Amino acid sequence: MCARSSSRSRRRIKSIQKAVDILLYLSNEPEKPVALHDIARDLDINKTTCYHILETLQESLLVEKISRREGYRLGPTAYMLTRYGRYQESLVEICAPVIRWLNKQLDESVLLSVACDGIKYIIMYIDGDERFDFKDSEIVRGSLETTATGQMMMAYMDAENLSRVYDRCKQRGCAIQEQEAFARRLKAIRQQGYAHVDNVGEQRQSFAFRIWDGKRTVGAIGVLYANRRDSPQMRQRVIGKGKIAAQEISRRLIFREADDKAEDGEEA
Repeated sequence: MCARSSSRSRRRIKSIQKAVDILLYLSNEPEKPVALHDIARDLDINKTTCYHILETLQESLLVEKISRREGYRLGPTAYMLTRYGRYQESLVEICAPVIRWLNKQLDESVLLSVACDGIKYIIMYIDGDERFDFKDSEIVRGSLETTATGQMMMAYMDAENLSRVYDRCKQRGCAIQEQEAFARRLKAIRQQGYAHVDNVGEQRQSFAFRIWDGKRTVGAIGVLYANRRDSPQMRQRVIGKGKIAAQEISRRLIFREADDKAEDGEEA
């Protein structure tokens, strides 16, 4: 490939990334129009470039232009993309009853996390008696290496996926300083059957437990509670109930997998 073609390809890739950034930005408040200059300023995109990208997205109805003054919001095609339901909806359906049970047992916040391409996504969350001030963006995605559910999932990753997480860390400028020490931490998590993170800045404790379908780790459930409730007895209770919940979800996933195989065999 010549240098000129390579340069054009890089520009196209950057434009695609900017288009994705615009769609994610508009999705924060999907029904509220945002002016062009606000989008360009908040995303640090040249105003002319931002305008052309928005016009292209508008042609596919991914973005809707309300007026020149009011600006843009998500269009009907963006909503059509969700016609297949929530991300990993079948997993949420299986986990939901057990997560609600764990929430009632502990009266604390419980969440369900999955990992995709080195990023943690929270796909279900139930508040406890103590409400935590999460931003929408933090609810949707977060880091693996700094969170209990993230570390729980990392503890069972293969070398390729772990490498992807480390690369993500470097891109964000938060590389894991001592990789060998971190590897020992992940080994300890596998041995003890849970992950624990003391969130000093947020004044809360986080515990996480692995869920798997008999073949691979598919996610982790997490329990969050405020530091003022912390005690050895509280930790023991959270660990005990959390392990029971994770084992029950895993049992249901394994039975679902076996049932699917049985149905495939009958059809064959």
